[in-house]
Amino acid sequence: MTRVAGVPYESFVNDELFAPLNAELAFRYAPHRRVDAATGYMPRWSPIRLALWFLVPSWIYGSATGRYVALQEFALDTAAIGGIVGAAEAFVPMLREMLSTEDGVLTAKSKREMLSLHSRGAAGIMSRAGVGLGWKRGEVDGAGFWNHEGGGAGFCSETRIYPQADLGIVVLMNLSQSVSLSKVCHGICERLRRDATG
Repeated sequence: MTRVAGVPYESFVNDELFAPLNAELAFRYAPHRRVDAATGYMPRWSPIRLALWFLVPSWIYGSATGRYVALQEFALDTAAIGGIVGAAEAFVPMLREMLSTEDGVLTAKSKREMLSLHSRGAAGIMSRAGVGLGWKRGEVDGAGFWNHEGGGAGFCSETRIYPQADLGIVVLMNLSQSVSLSKVCHGICERLRRDATG
């Protein structure tokens, strides 16, 4: 992307996606947003913490709170695969854009391509139908959805759209991603879908 666009990846995404959508998202916390930022947590005893013990500096670990360890603020140098930060409502413009069938910041053709199956089969914890471009496909009780799971040390997310219901949902949690948390996110999304569609 950087070679094609001629600008750093983060700058391209900020200038060509976040700014036109008026989405207050970034790859690093803006100073005025730091005060509202959630503290990330991970279980005190888990395989991922054991692995991270050897991969990340010890200063990242904060105080223990019950079964969890708080993490100090850190930035990920992984822009091309994630690391977007923002409040839940800041993701709404992106959800609206993906649900729109008209040209917008993204062309209608690009969105159709992103939300078309390119490979079938299980692709995520709850997405069992296949993958599009950047999105995974699943279905519950005949209601199809596209989702993108995210997560890392201290945080996890579920971004989901139900095109037939014109519904978009983002769930952000300040606990390291796990199978059980992905199932919790799935349950939240499905409950909201059922409530929204009657």
